Amino acid sequence: MKKLSAVLILFLGATFLLTSCRPPELEGAFVDYKARRMENALKLAIEATEKYPENAEAPFLLGKIYGEMDQFAEMVEAFDKSLQRSSQHEKEINDLKIFYFQTEYVKGYDNYVAFQQTAGDTSAQAIKLLDMAIKRCQNATAVDPTDYRPIKLTGLAYNYKNENEEALKYFHKLTEVRPDTADAWYQIGRLHFNNRNFEKAAEYNSKAMELDPSFIPAVELLAFSYESLKDTANAILTYRKASEIEPNNVSFLFNLGLIYNRKATTAGEQNEDRLKYYAEAEELFGRAINLDPDQLDSYQRSLFDSNLEIMYSLKCIAQLQQRKFESCKDTALQGLEIFPDSSELYEFLAIAYANMGENEKAKEAEARAEQLKN
Repeated sequence: MKKLSAVLILFLGATFLLTSCRPPELEGAFVDYKARRMENALKLAIEATEKYPENAEAPFLLGKIYGEMDQFAEMVEAFDKSLQRSSQHEKEINDLKIFYFQTEYVKGYDNYVAFQQTAGDTSAQAIKLLDMAIKRCQNATAVDPTDYRPIKLTGLAYNYKNENEEALKYFHKLTEVRPDTADAWYQIGRLHFNNRNFEKAAEYNSKAMELDPSFIPAVELLAFSYESLKDTANAILTYRKASEIEPNNVSFLFNLGLIYNRKATTAGEQNEDRLKYYAEAEELFGRAINLDPDQLDSYQRSLFDSNLEIMYSLKCIAQLQQRKFESCKDTALQGLEIFPDSSELYEFLAIAYANMGENEKAKEAEARAEQLKN
């Protein structure tokens, strides 16, 4: 019994020594914090932080309290104050920042994904998901203002809410956090493009392309911006430059072929460049068709698959316009091996056969085209 009493006395003495080093306001803050009397703990922690400017523990506790009250900007400010006074709590502070950042960002991301899964729903419940995503991502940014992800997600969420000024503000923040990332500049250009400010869209996507000439969304949007400005020459130049870097990019070949196809169809019968435009379109669609799909990444493969039948048809049109009937026949037959129910390809095949003098084959192809249409 005496031995037990001696141990108890030693424990109480040690506790007294540990707590007696704390100012009374700080000790009171700890007591209230452990008892979950958070408002009173906050009040005492603020008082201790202001009253004892050399004490690092007071702002550290203050930061912990703010964190548990979801006041993250105030939490970071308190933690910074603690570190200015001493590195005593540095590891705990870093661990807490990582914990709160990851927790808030993941919640924001989950809400954003949940909104996207509503498939265009603009009900109050769907918009609430966006608001929650914004709030959580803003919390994450308050904890770590240098992380790109929550800033981008906040801008995208505001964009979905059609709050363009707020979206633009966050997209500009992206360029401050990561000025060397093409996506940051592309996001601003995309917003301007959607608002039909094509000059601004071209300006920002041009910057994105300078940083990463192979960044497909920026290249396409830059070319679309030029086309919207009726600046076809720069649209072509954009795709040409990008194709030099990525010669097997389906999107670049397809879109550039479309531009030449449009130039040819709007040039007029007497325009001496008209056949040259069709020849350019034929060459580009041909290159795209002959790419090895197994060599393409998943995104490019999806573009290849979704546009392949169209590319066969457009190549046939370019060849017919140049009176290359034998070549058109070969292209149509090649396409029909993959798309045997394409009425368009049978029509082009019929035209090619008719111009080659193979009238029976032309009638058969035309009949099959009509059958497929019906």
